[in-house]
Amino acid sequence: MLNNIFNAIGRLITMVRNNDITIVTSHKNSDPDALASSFYIYNFVKNMLHKDTYIILPEGLNEVAKKIAHYFNIQDRIFVPEILLKSCLKYYKKTVIVVDTSSIEQLGGLKDIILAADTLIVIDHHSGGNLVEYADASIIKPGYCSVSELVYKLLGKIHKPDSIEAMMLLMGIIYDTRRFLIANKDTMFTVNELLAIPGVDYRRAIELLRVEMDLSEKIARLKAAQRLRFKRVN
Repeated sequence: MLNNIFNAIGRLITMVRNNDITIVTSHKNSDPDALASSFYIYNFVKNMLHKDTYIILPEGLNEVAKKIAHYFNIQDRIFVPEILLKSCLKYYKKTVIVVDTSSIEQLGGLKDIILAADTLIVIDHHSGGNLVEYADASIIKPGYCSVSELVYKLLGKIHKPDSIEAMMLLMGIIYDTRRFLIANKDTMFTVNELLAIPGVDYRRAIELLRVEMDLSEKIARLKAAQRLRFKRVN
């Protein structure tokens, strides 16, 4: 495990450069925190390290993350496992960077490919999972409230987020902290830095994180409410 977050970046860059391609991935049904951190790392590796890089998620995005991806028009940069299994990408030497995932079971259809990677790097704010046992390098920091905050702290000095990256990182933090319910002072400091980046709009971020309940769920909840029975005691 790479304990010093500031010394870790040099080793991670070396590991990425030693292979042909980089795959960034996360857990099944990836949420806004997983999407934001994956997208930020993807841009860093692709644009700063000039490596062919792919975001490949086991089972796509959850509804909130889908809304964010659509709003920023980045759907075409996110692939499903089949793109790797059915293409020549599987023959290249691969660095796989897994974010926001602590256990093998969360990797879905990518499990075997990830474990067979030439280099496996795990970046997470959850501890106690079994994935780190298979990693060539890992940064596990439970003190961070989201991976979005962690990757910003890791890369922010050498890859300043643009407005889209900053908005997505902000939404990742808001989502994973339950709108700052479990945030700490360091989280708020990071949020303040992101809000200072031109083009970052807090109100827009909150709007994008709000997803309307679909009709079937509304009906299910109404039916559940109709089945309630109240009994007065004393």
